[in-house]
Amino acid sequence: MKLVIEINLDNEAFEDGEVGEVARILSDLGGRLDAMSPGVLHSLLDVNGNRVGSAEIKD
Repeated sequence: MKLVIEINLDNEAFEDGEVGEVARILSDLGGRLDAMSPGVLHSLLDVNGNRVGSAEIKD
């Protein structure tokens, strides 16, 4: 299995420091990993609540 993460950085939330926002998104994802099921696409949201990516556990 593998975890596939995709984040689009072409968004206003990333203008003033994409590293910090990416870290926040990944930290939030880390708190949800136990609840993730293989084959289910999970949305990743920026600080403004906009969908900026996805995470999926693939077989």
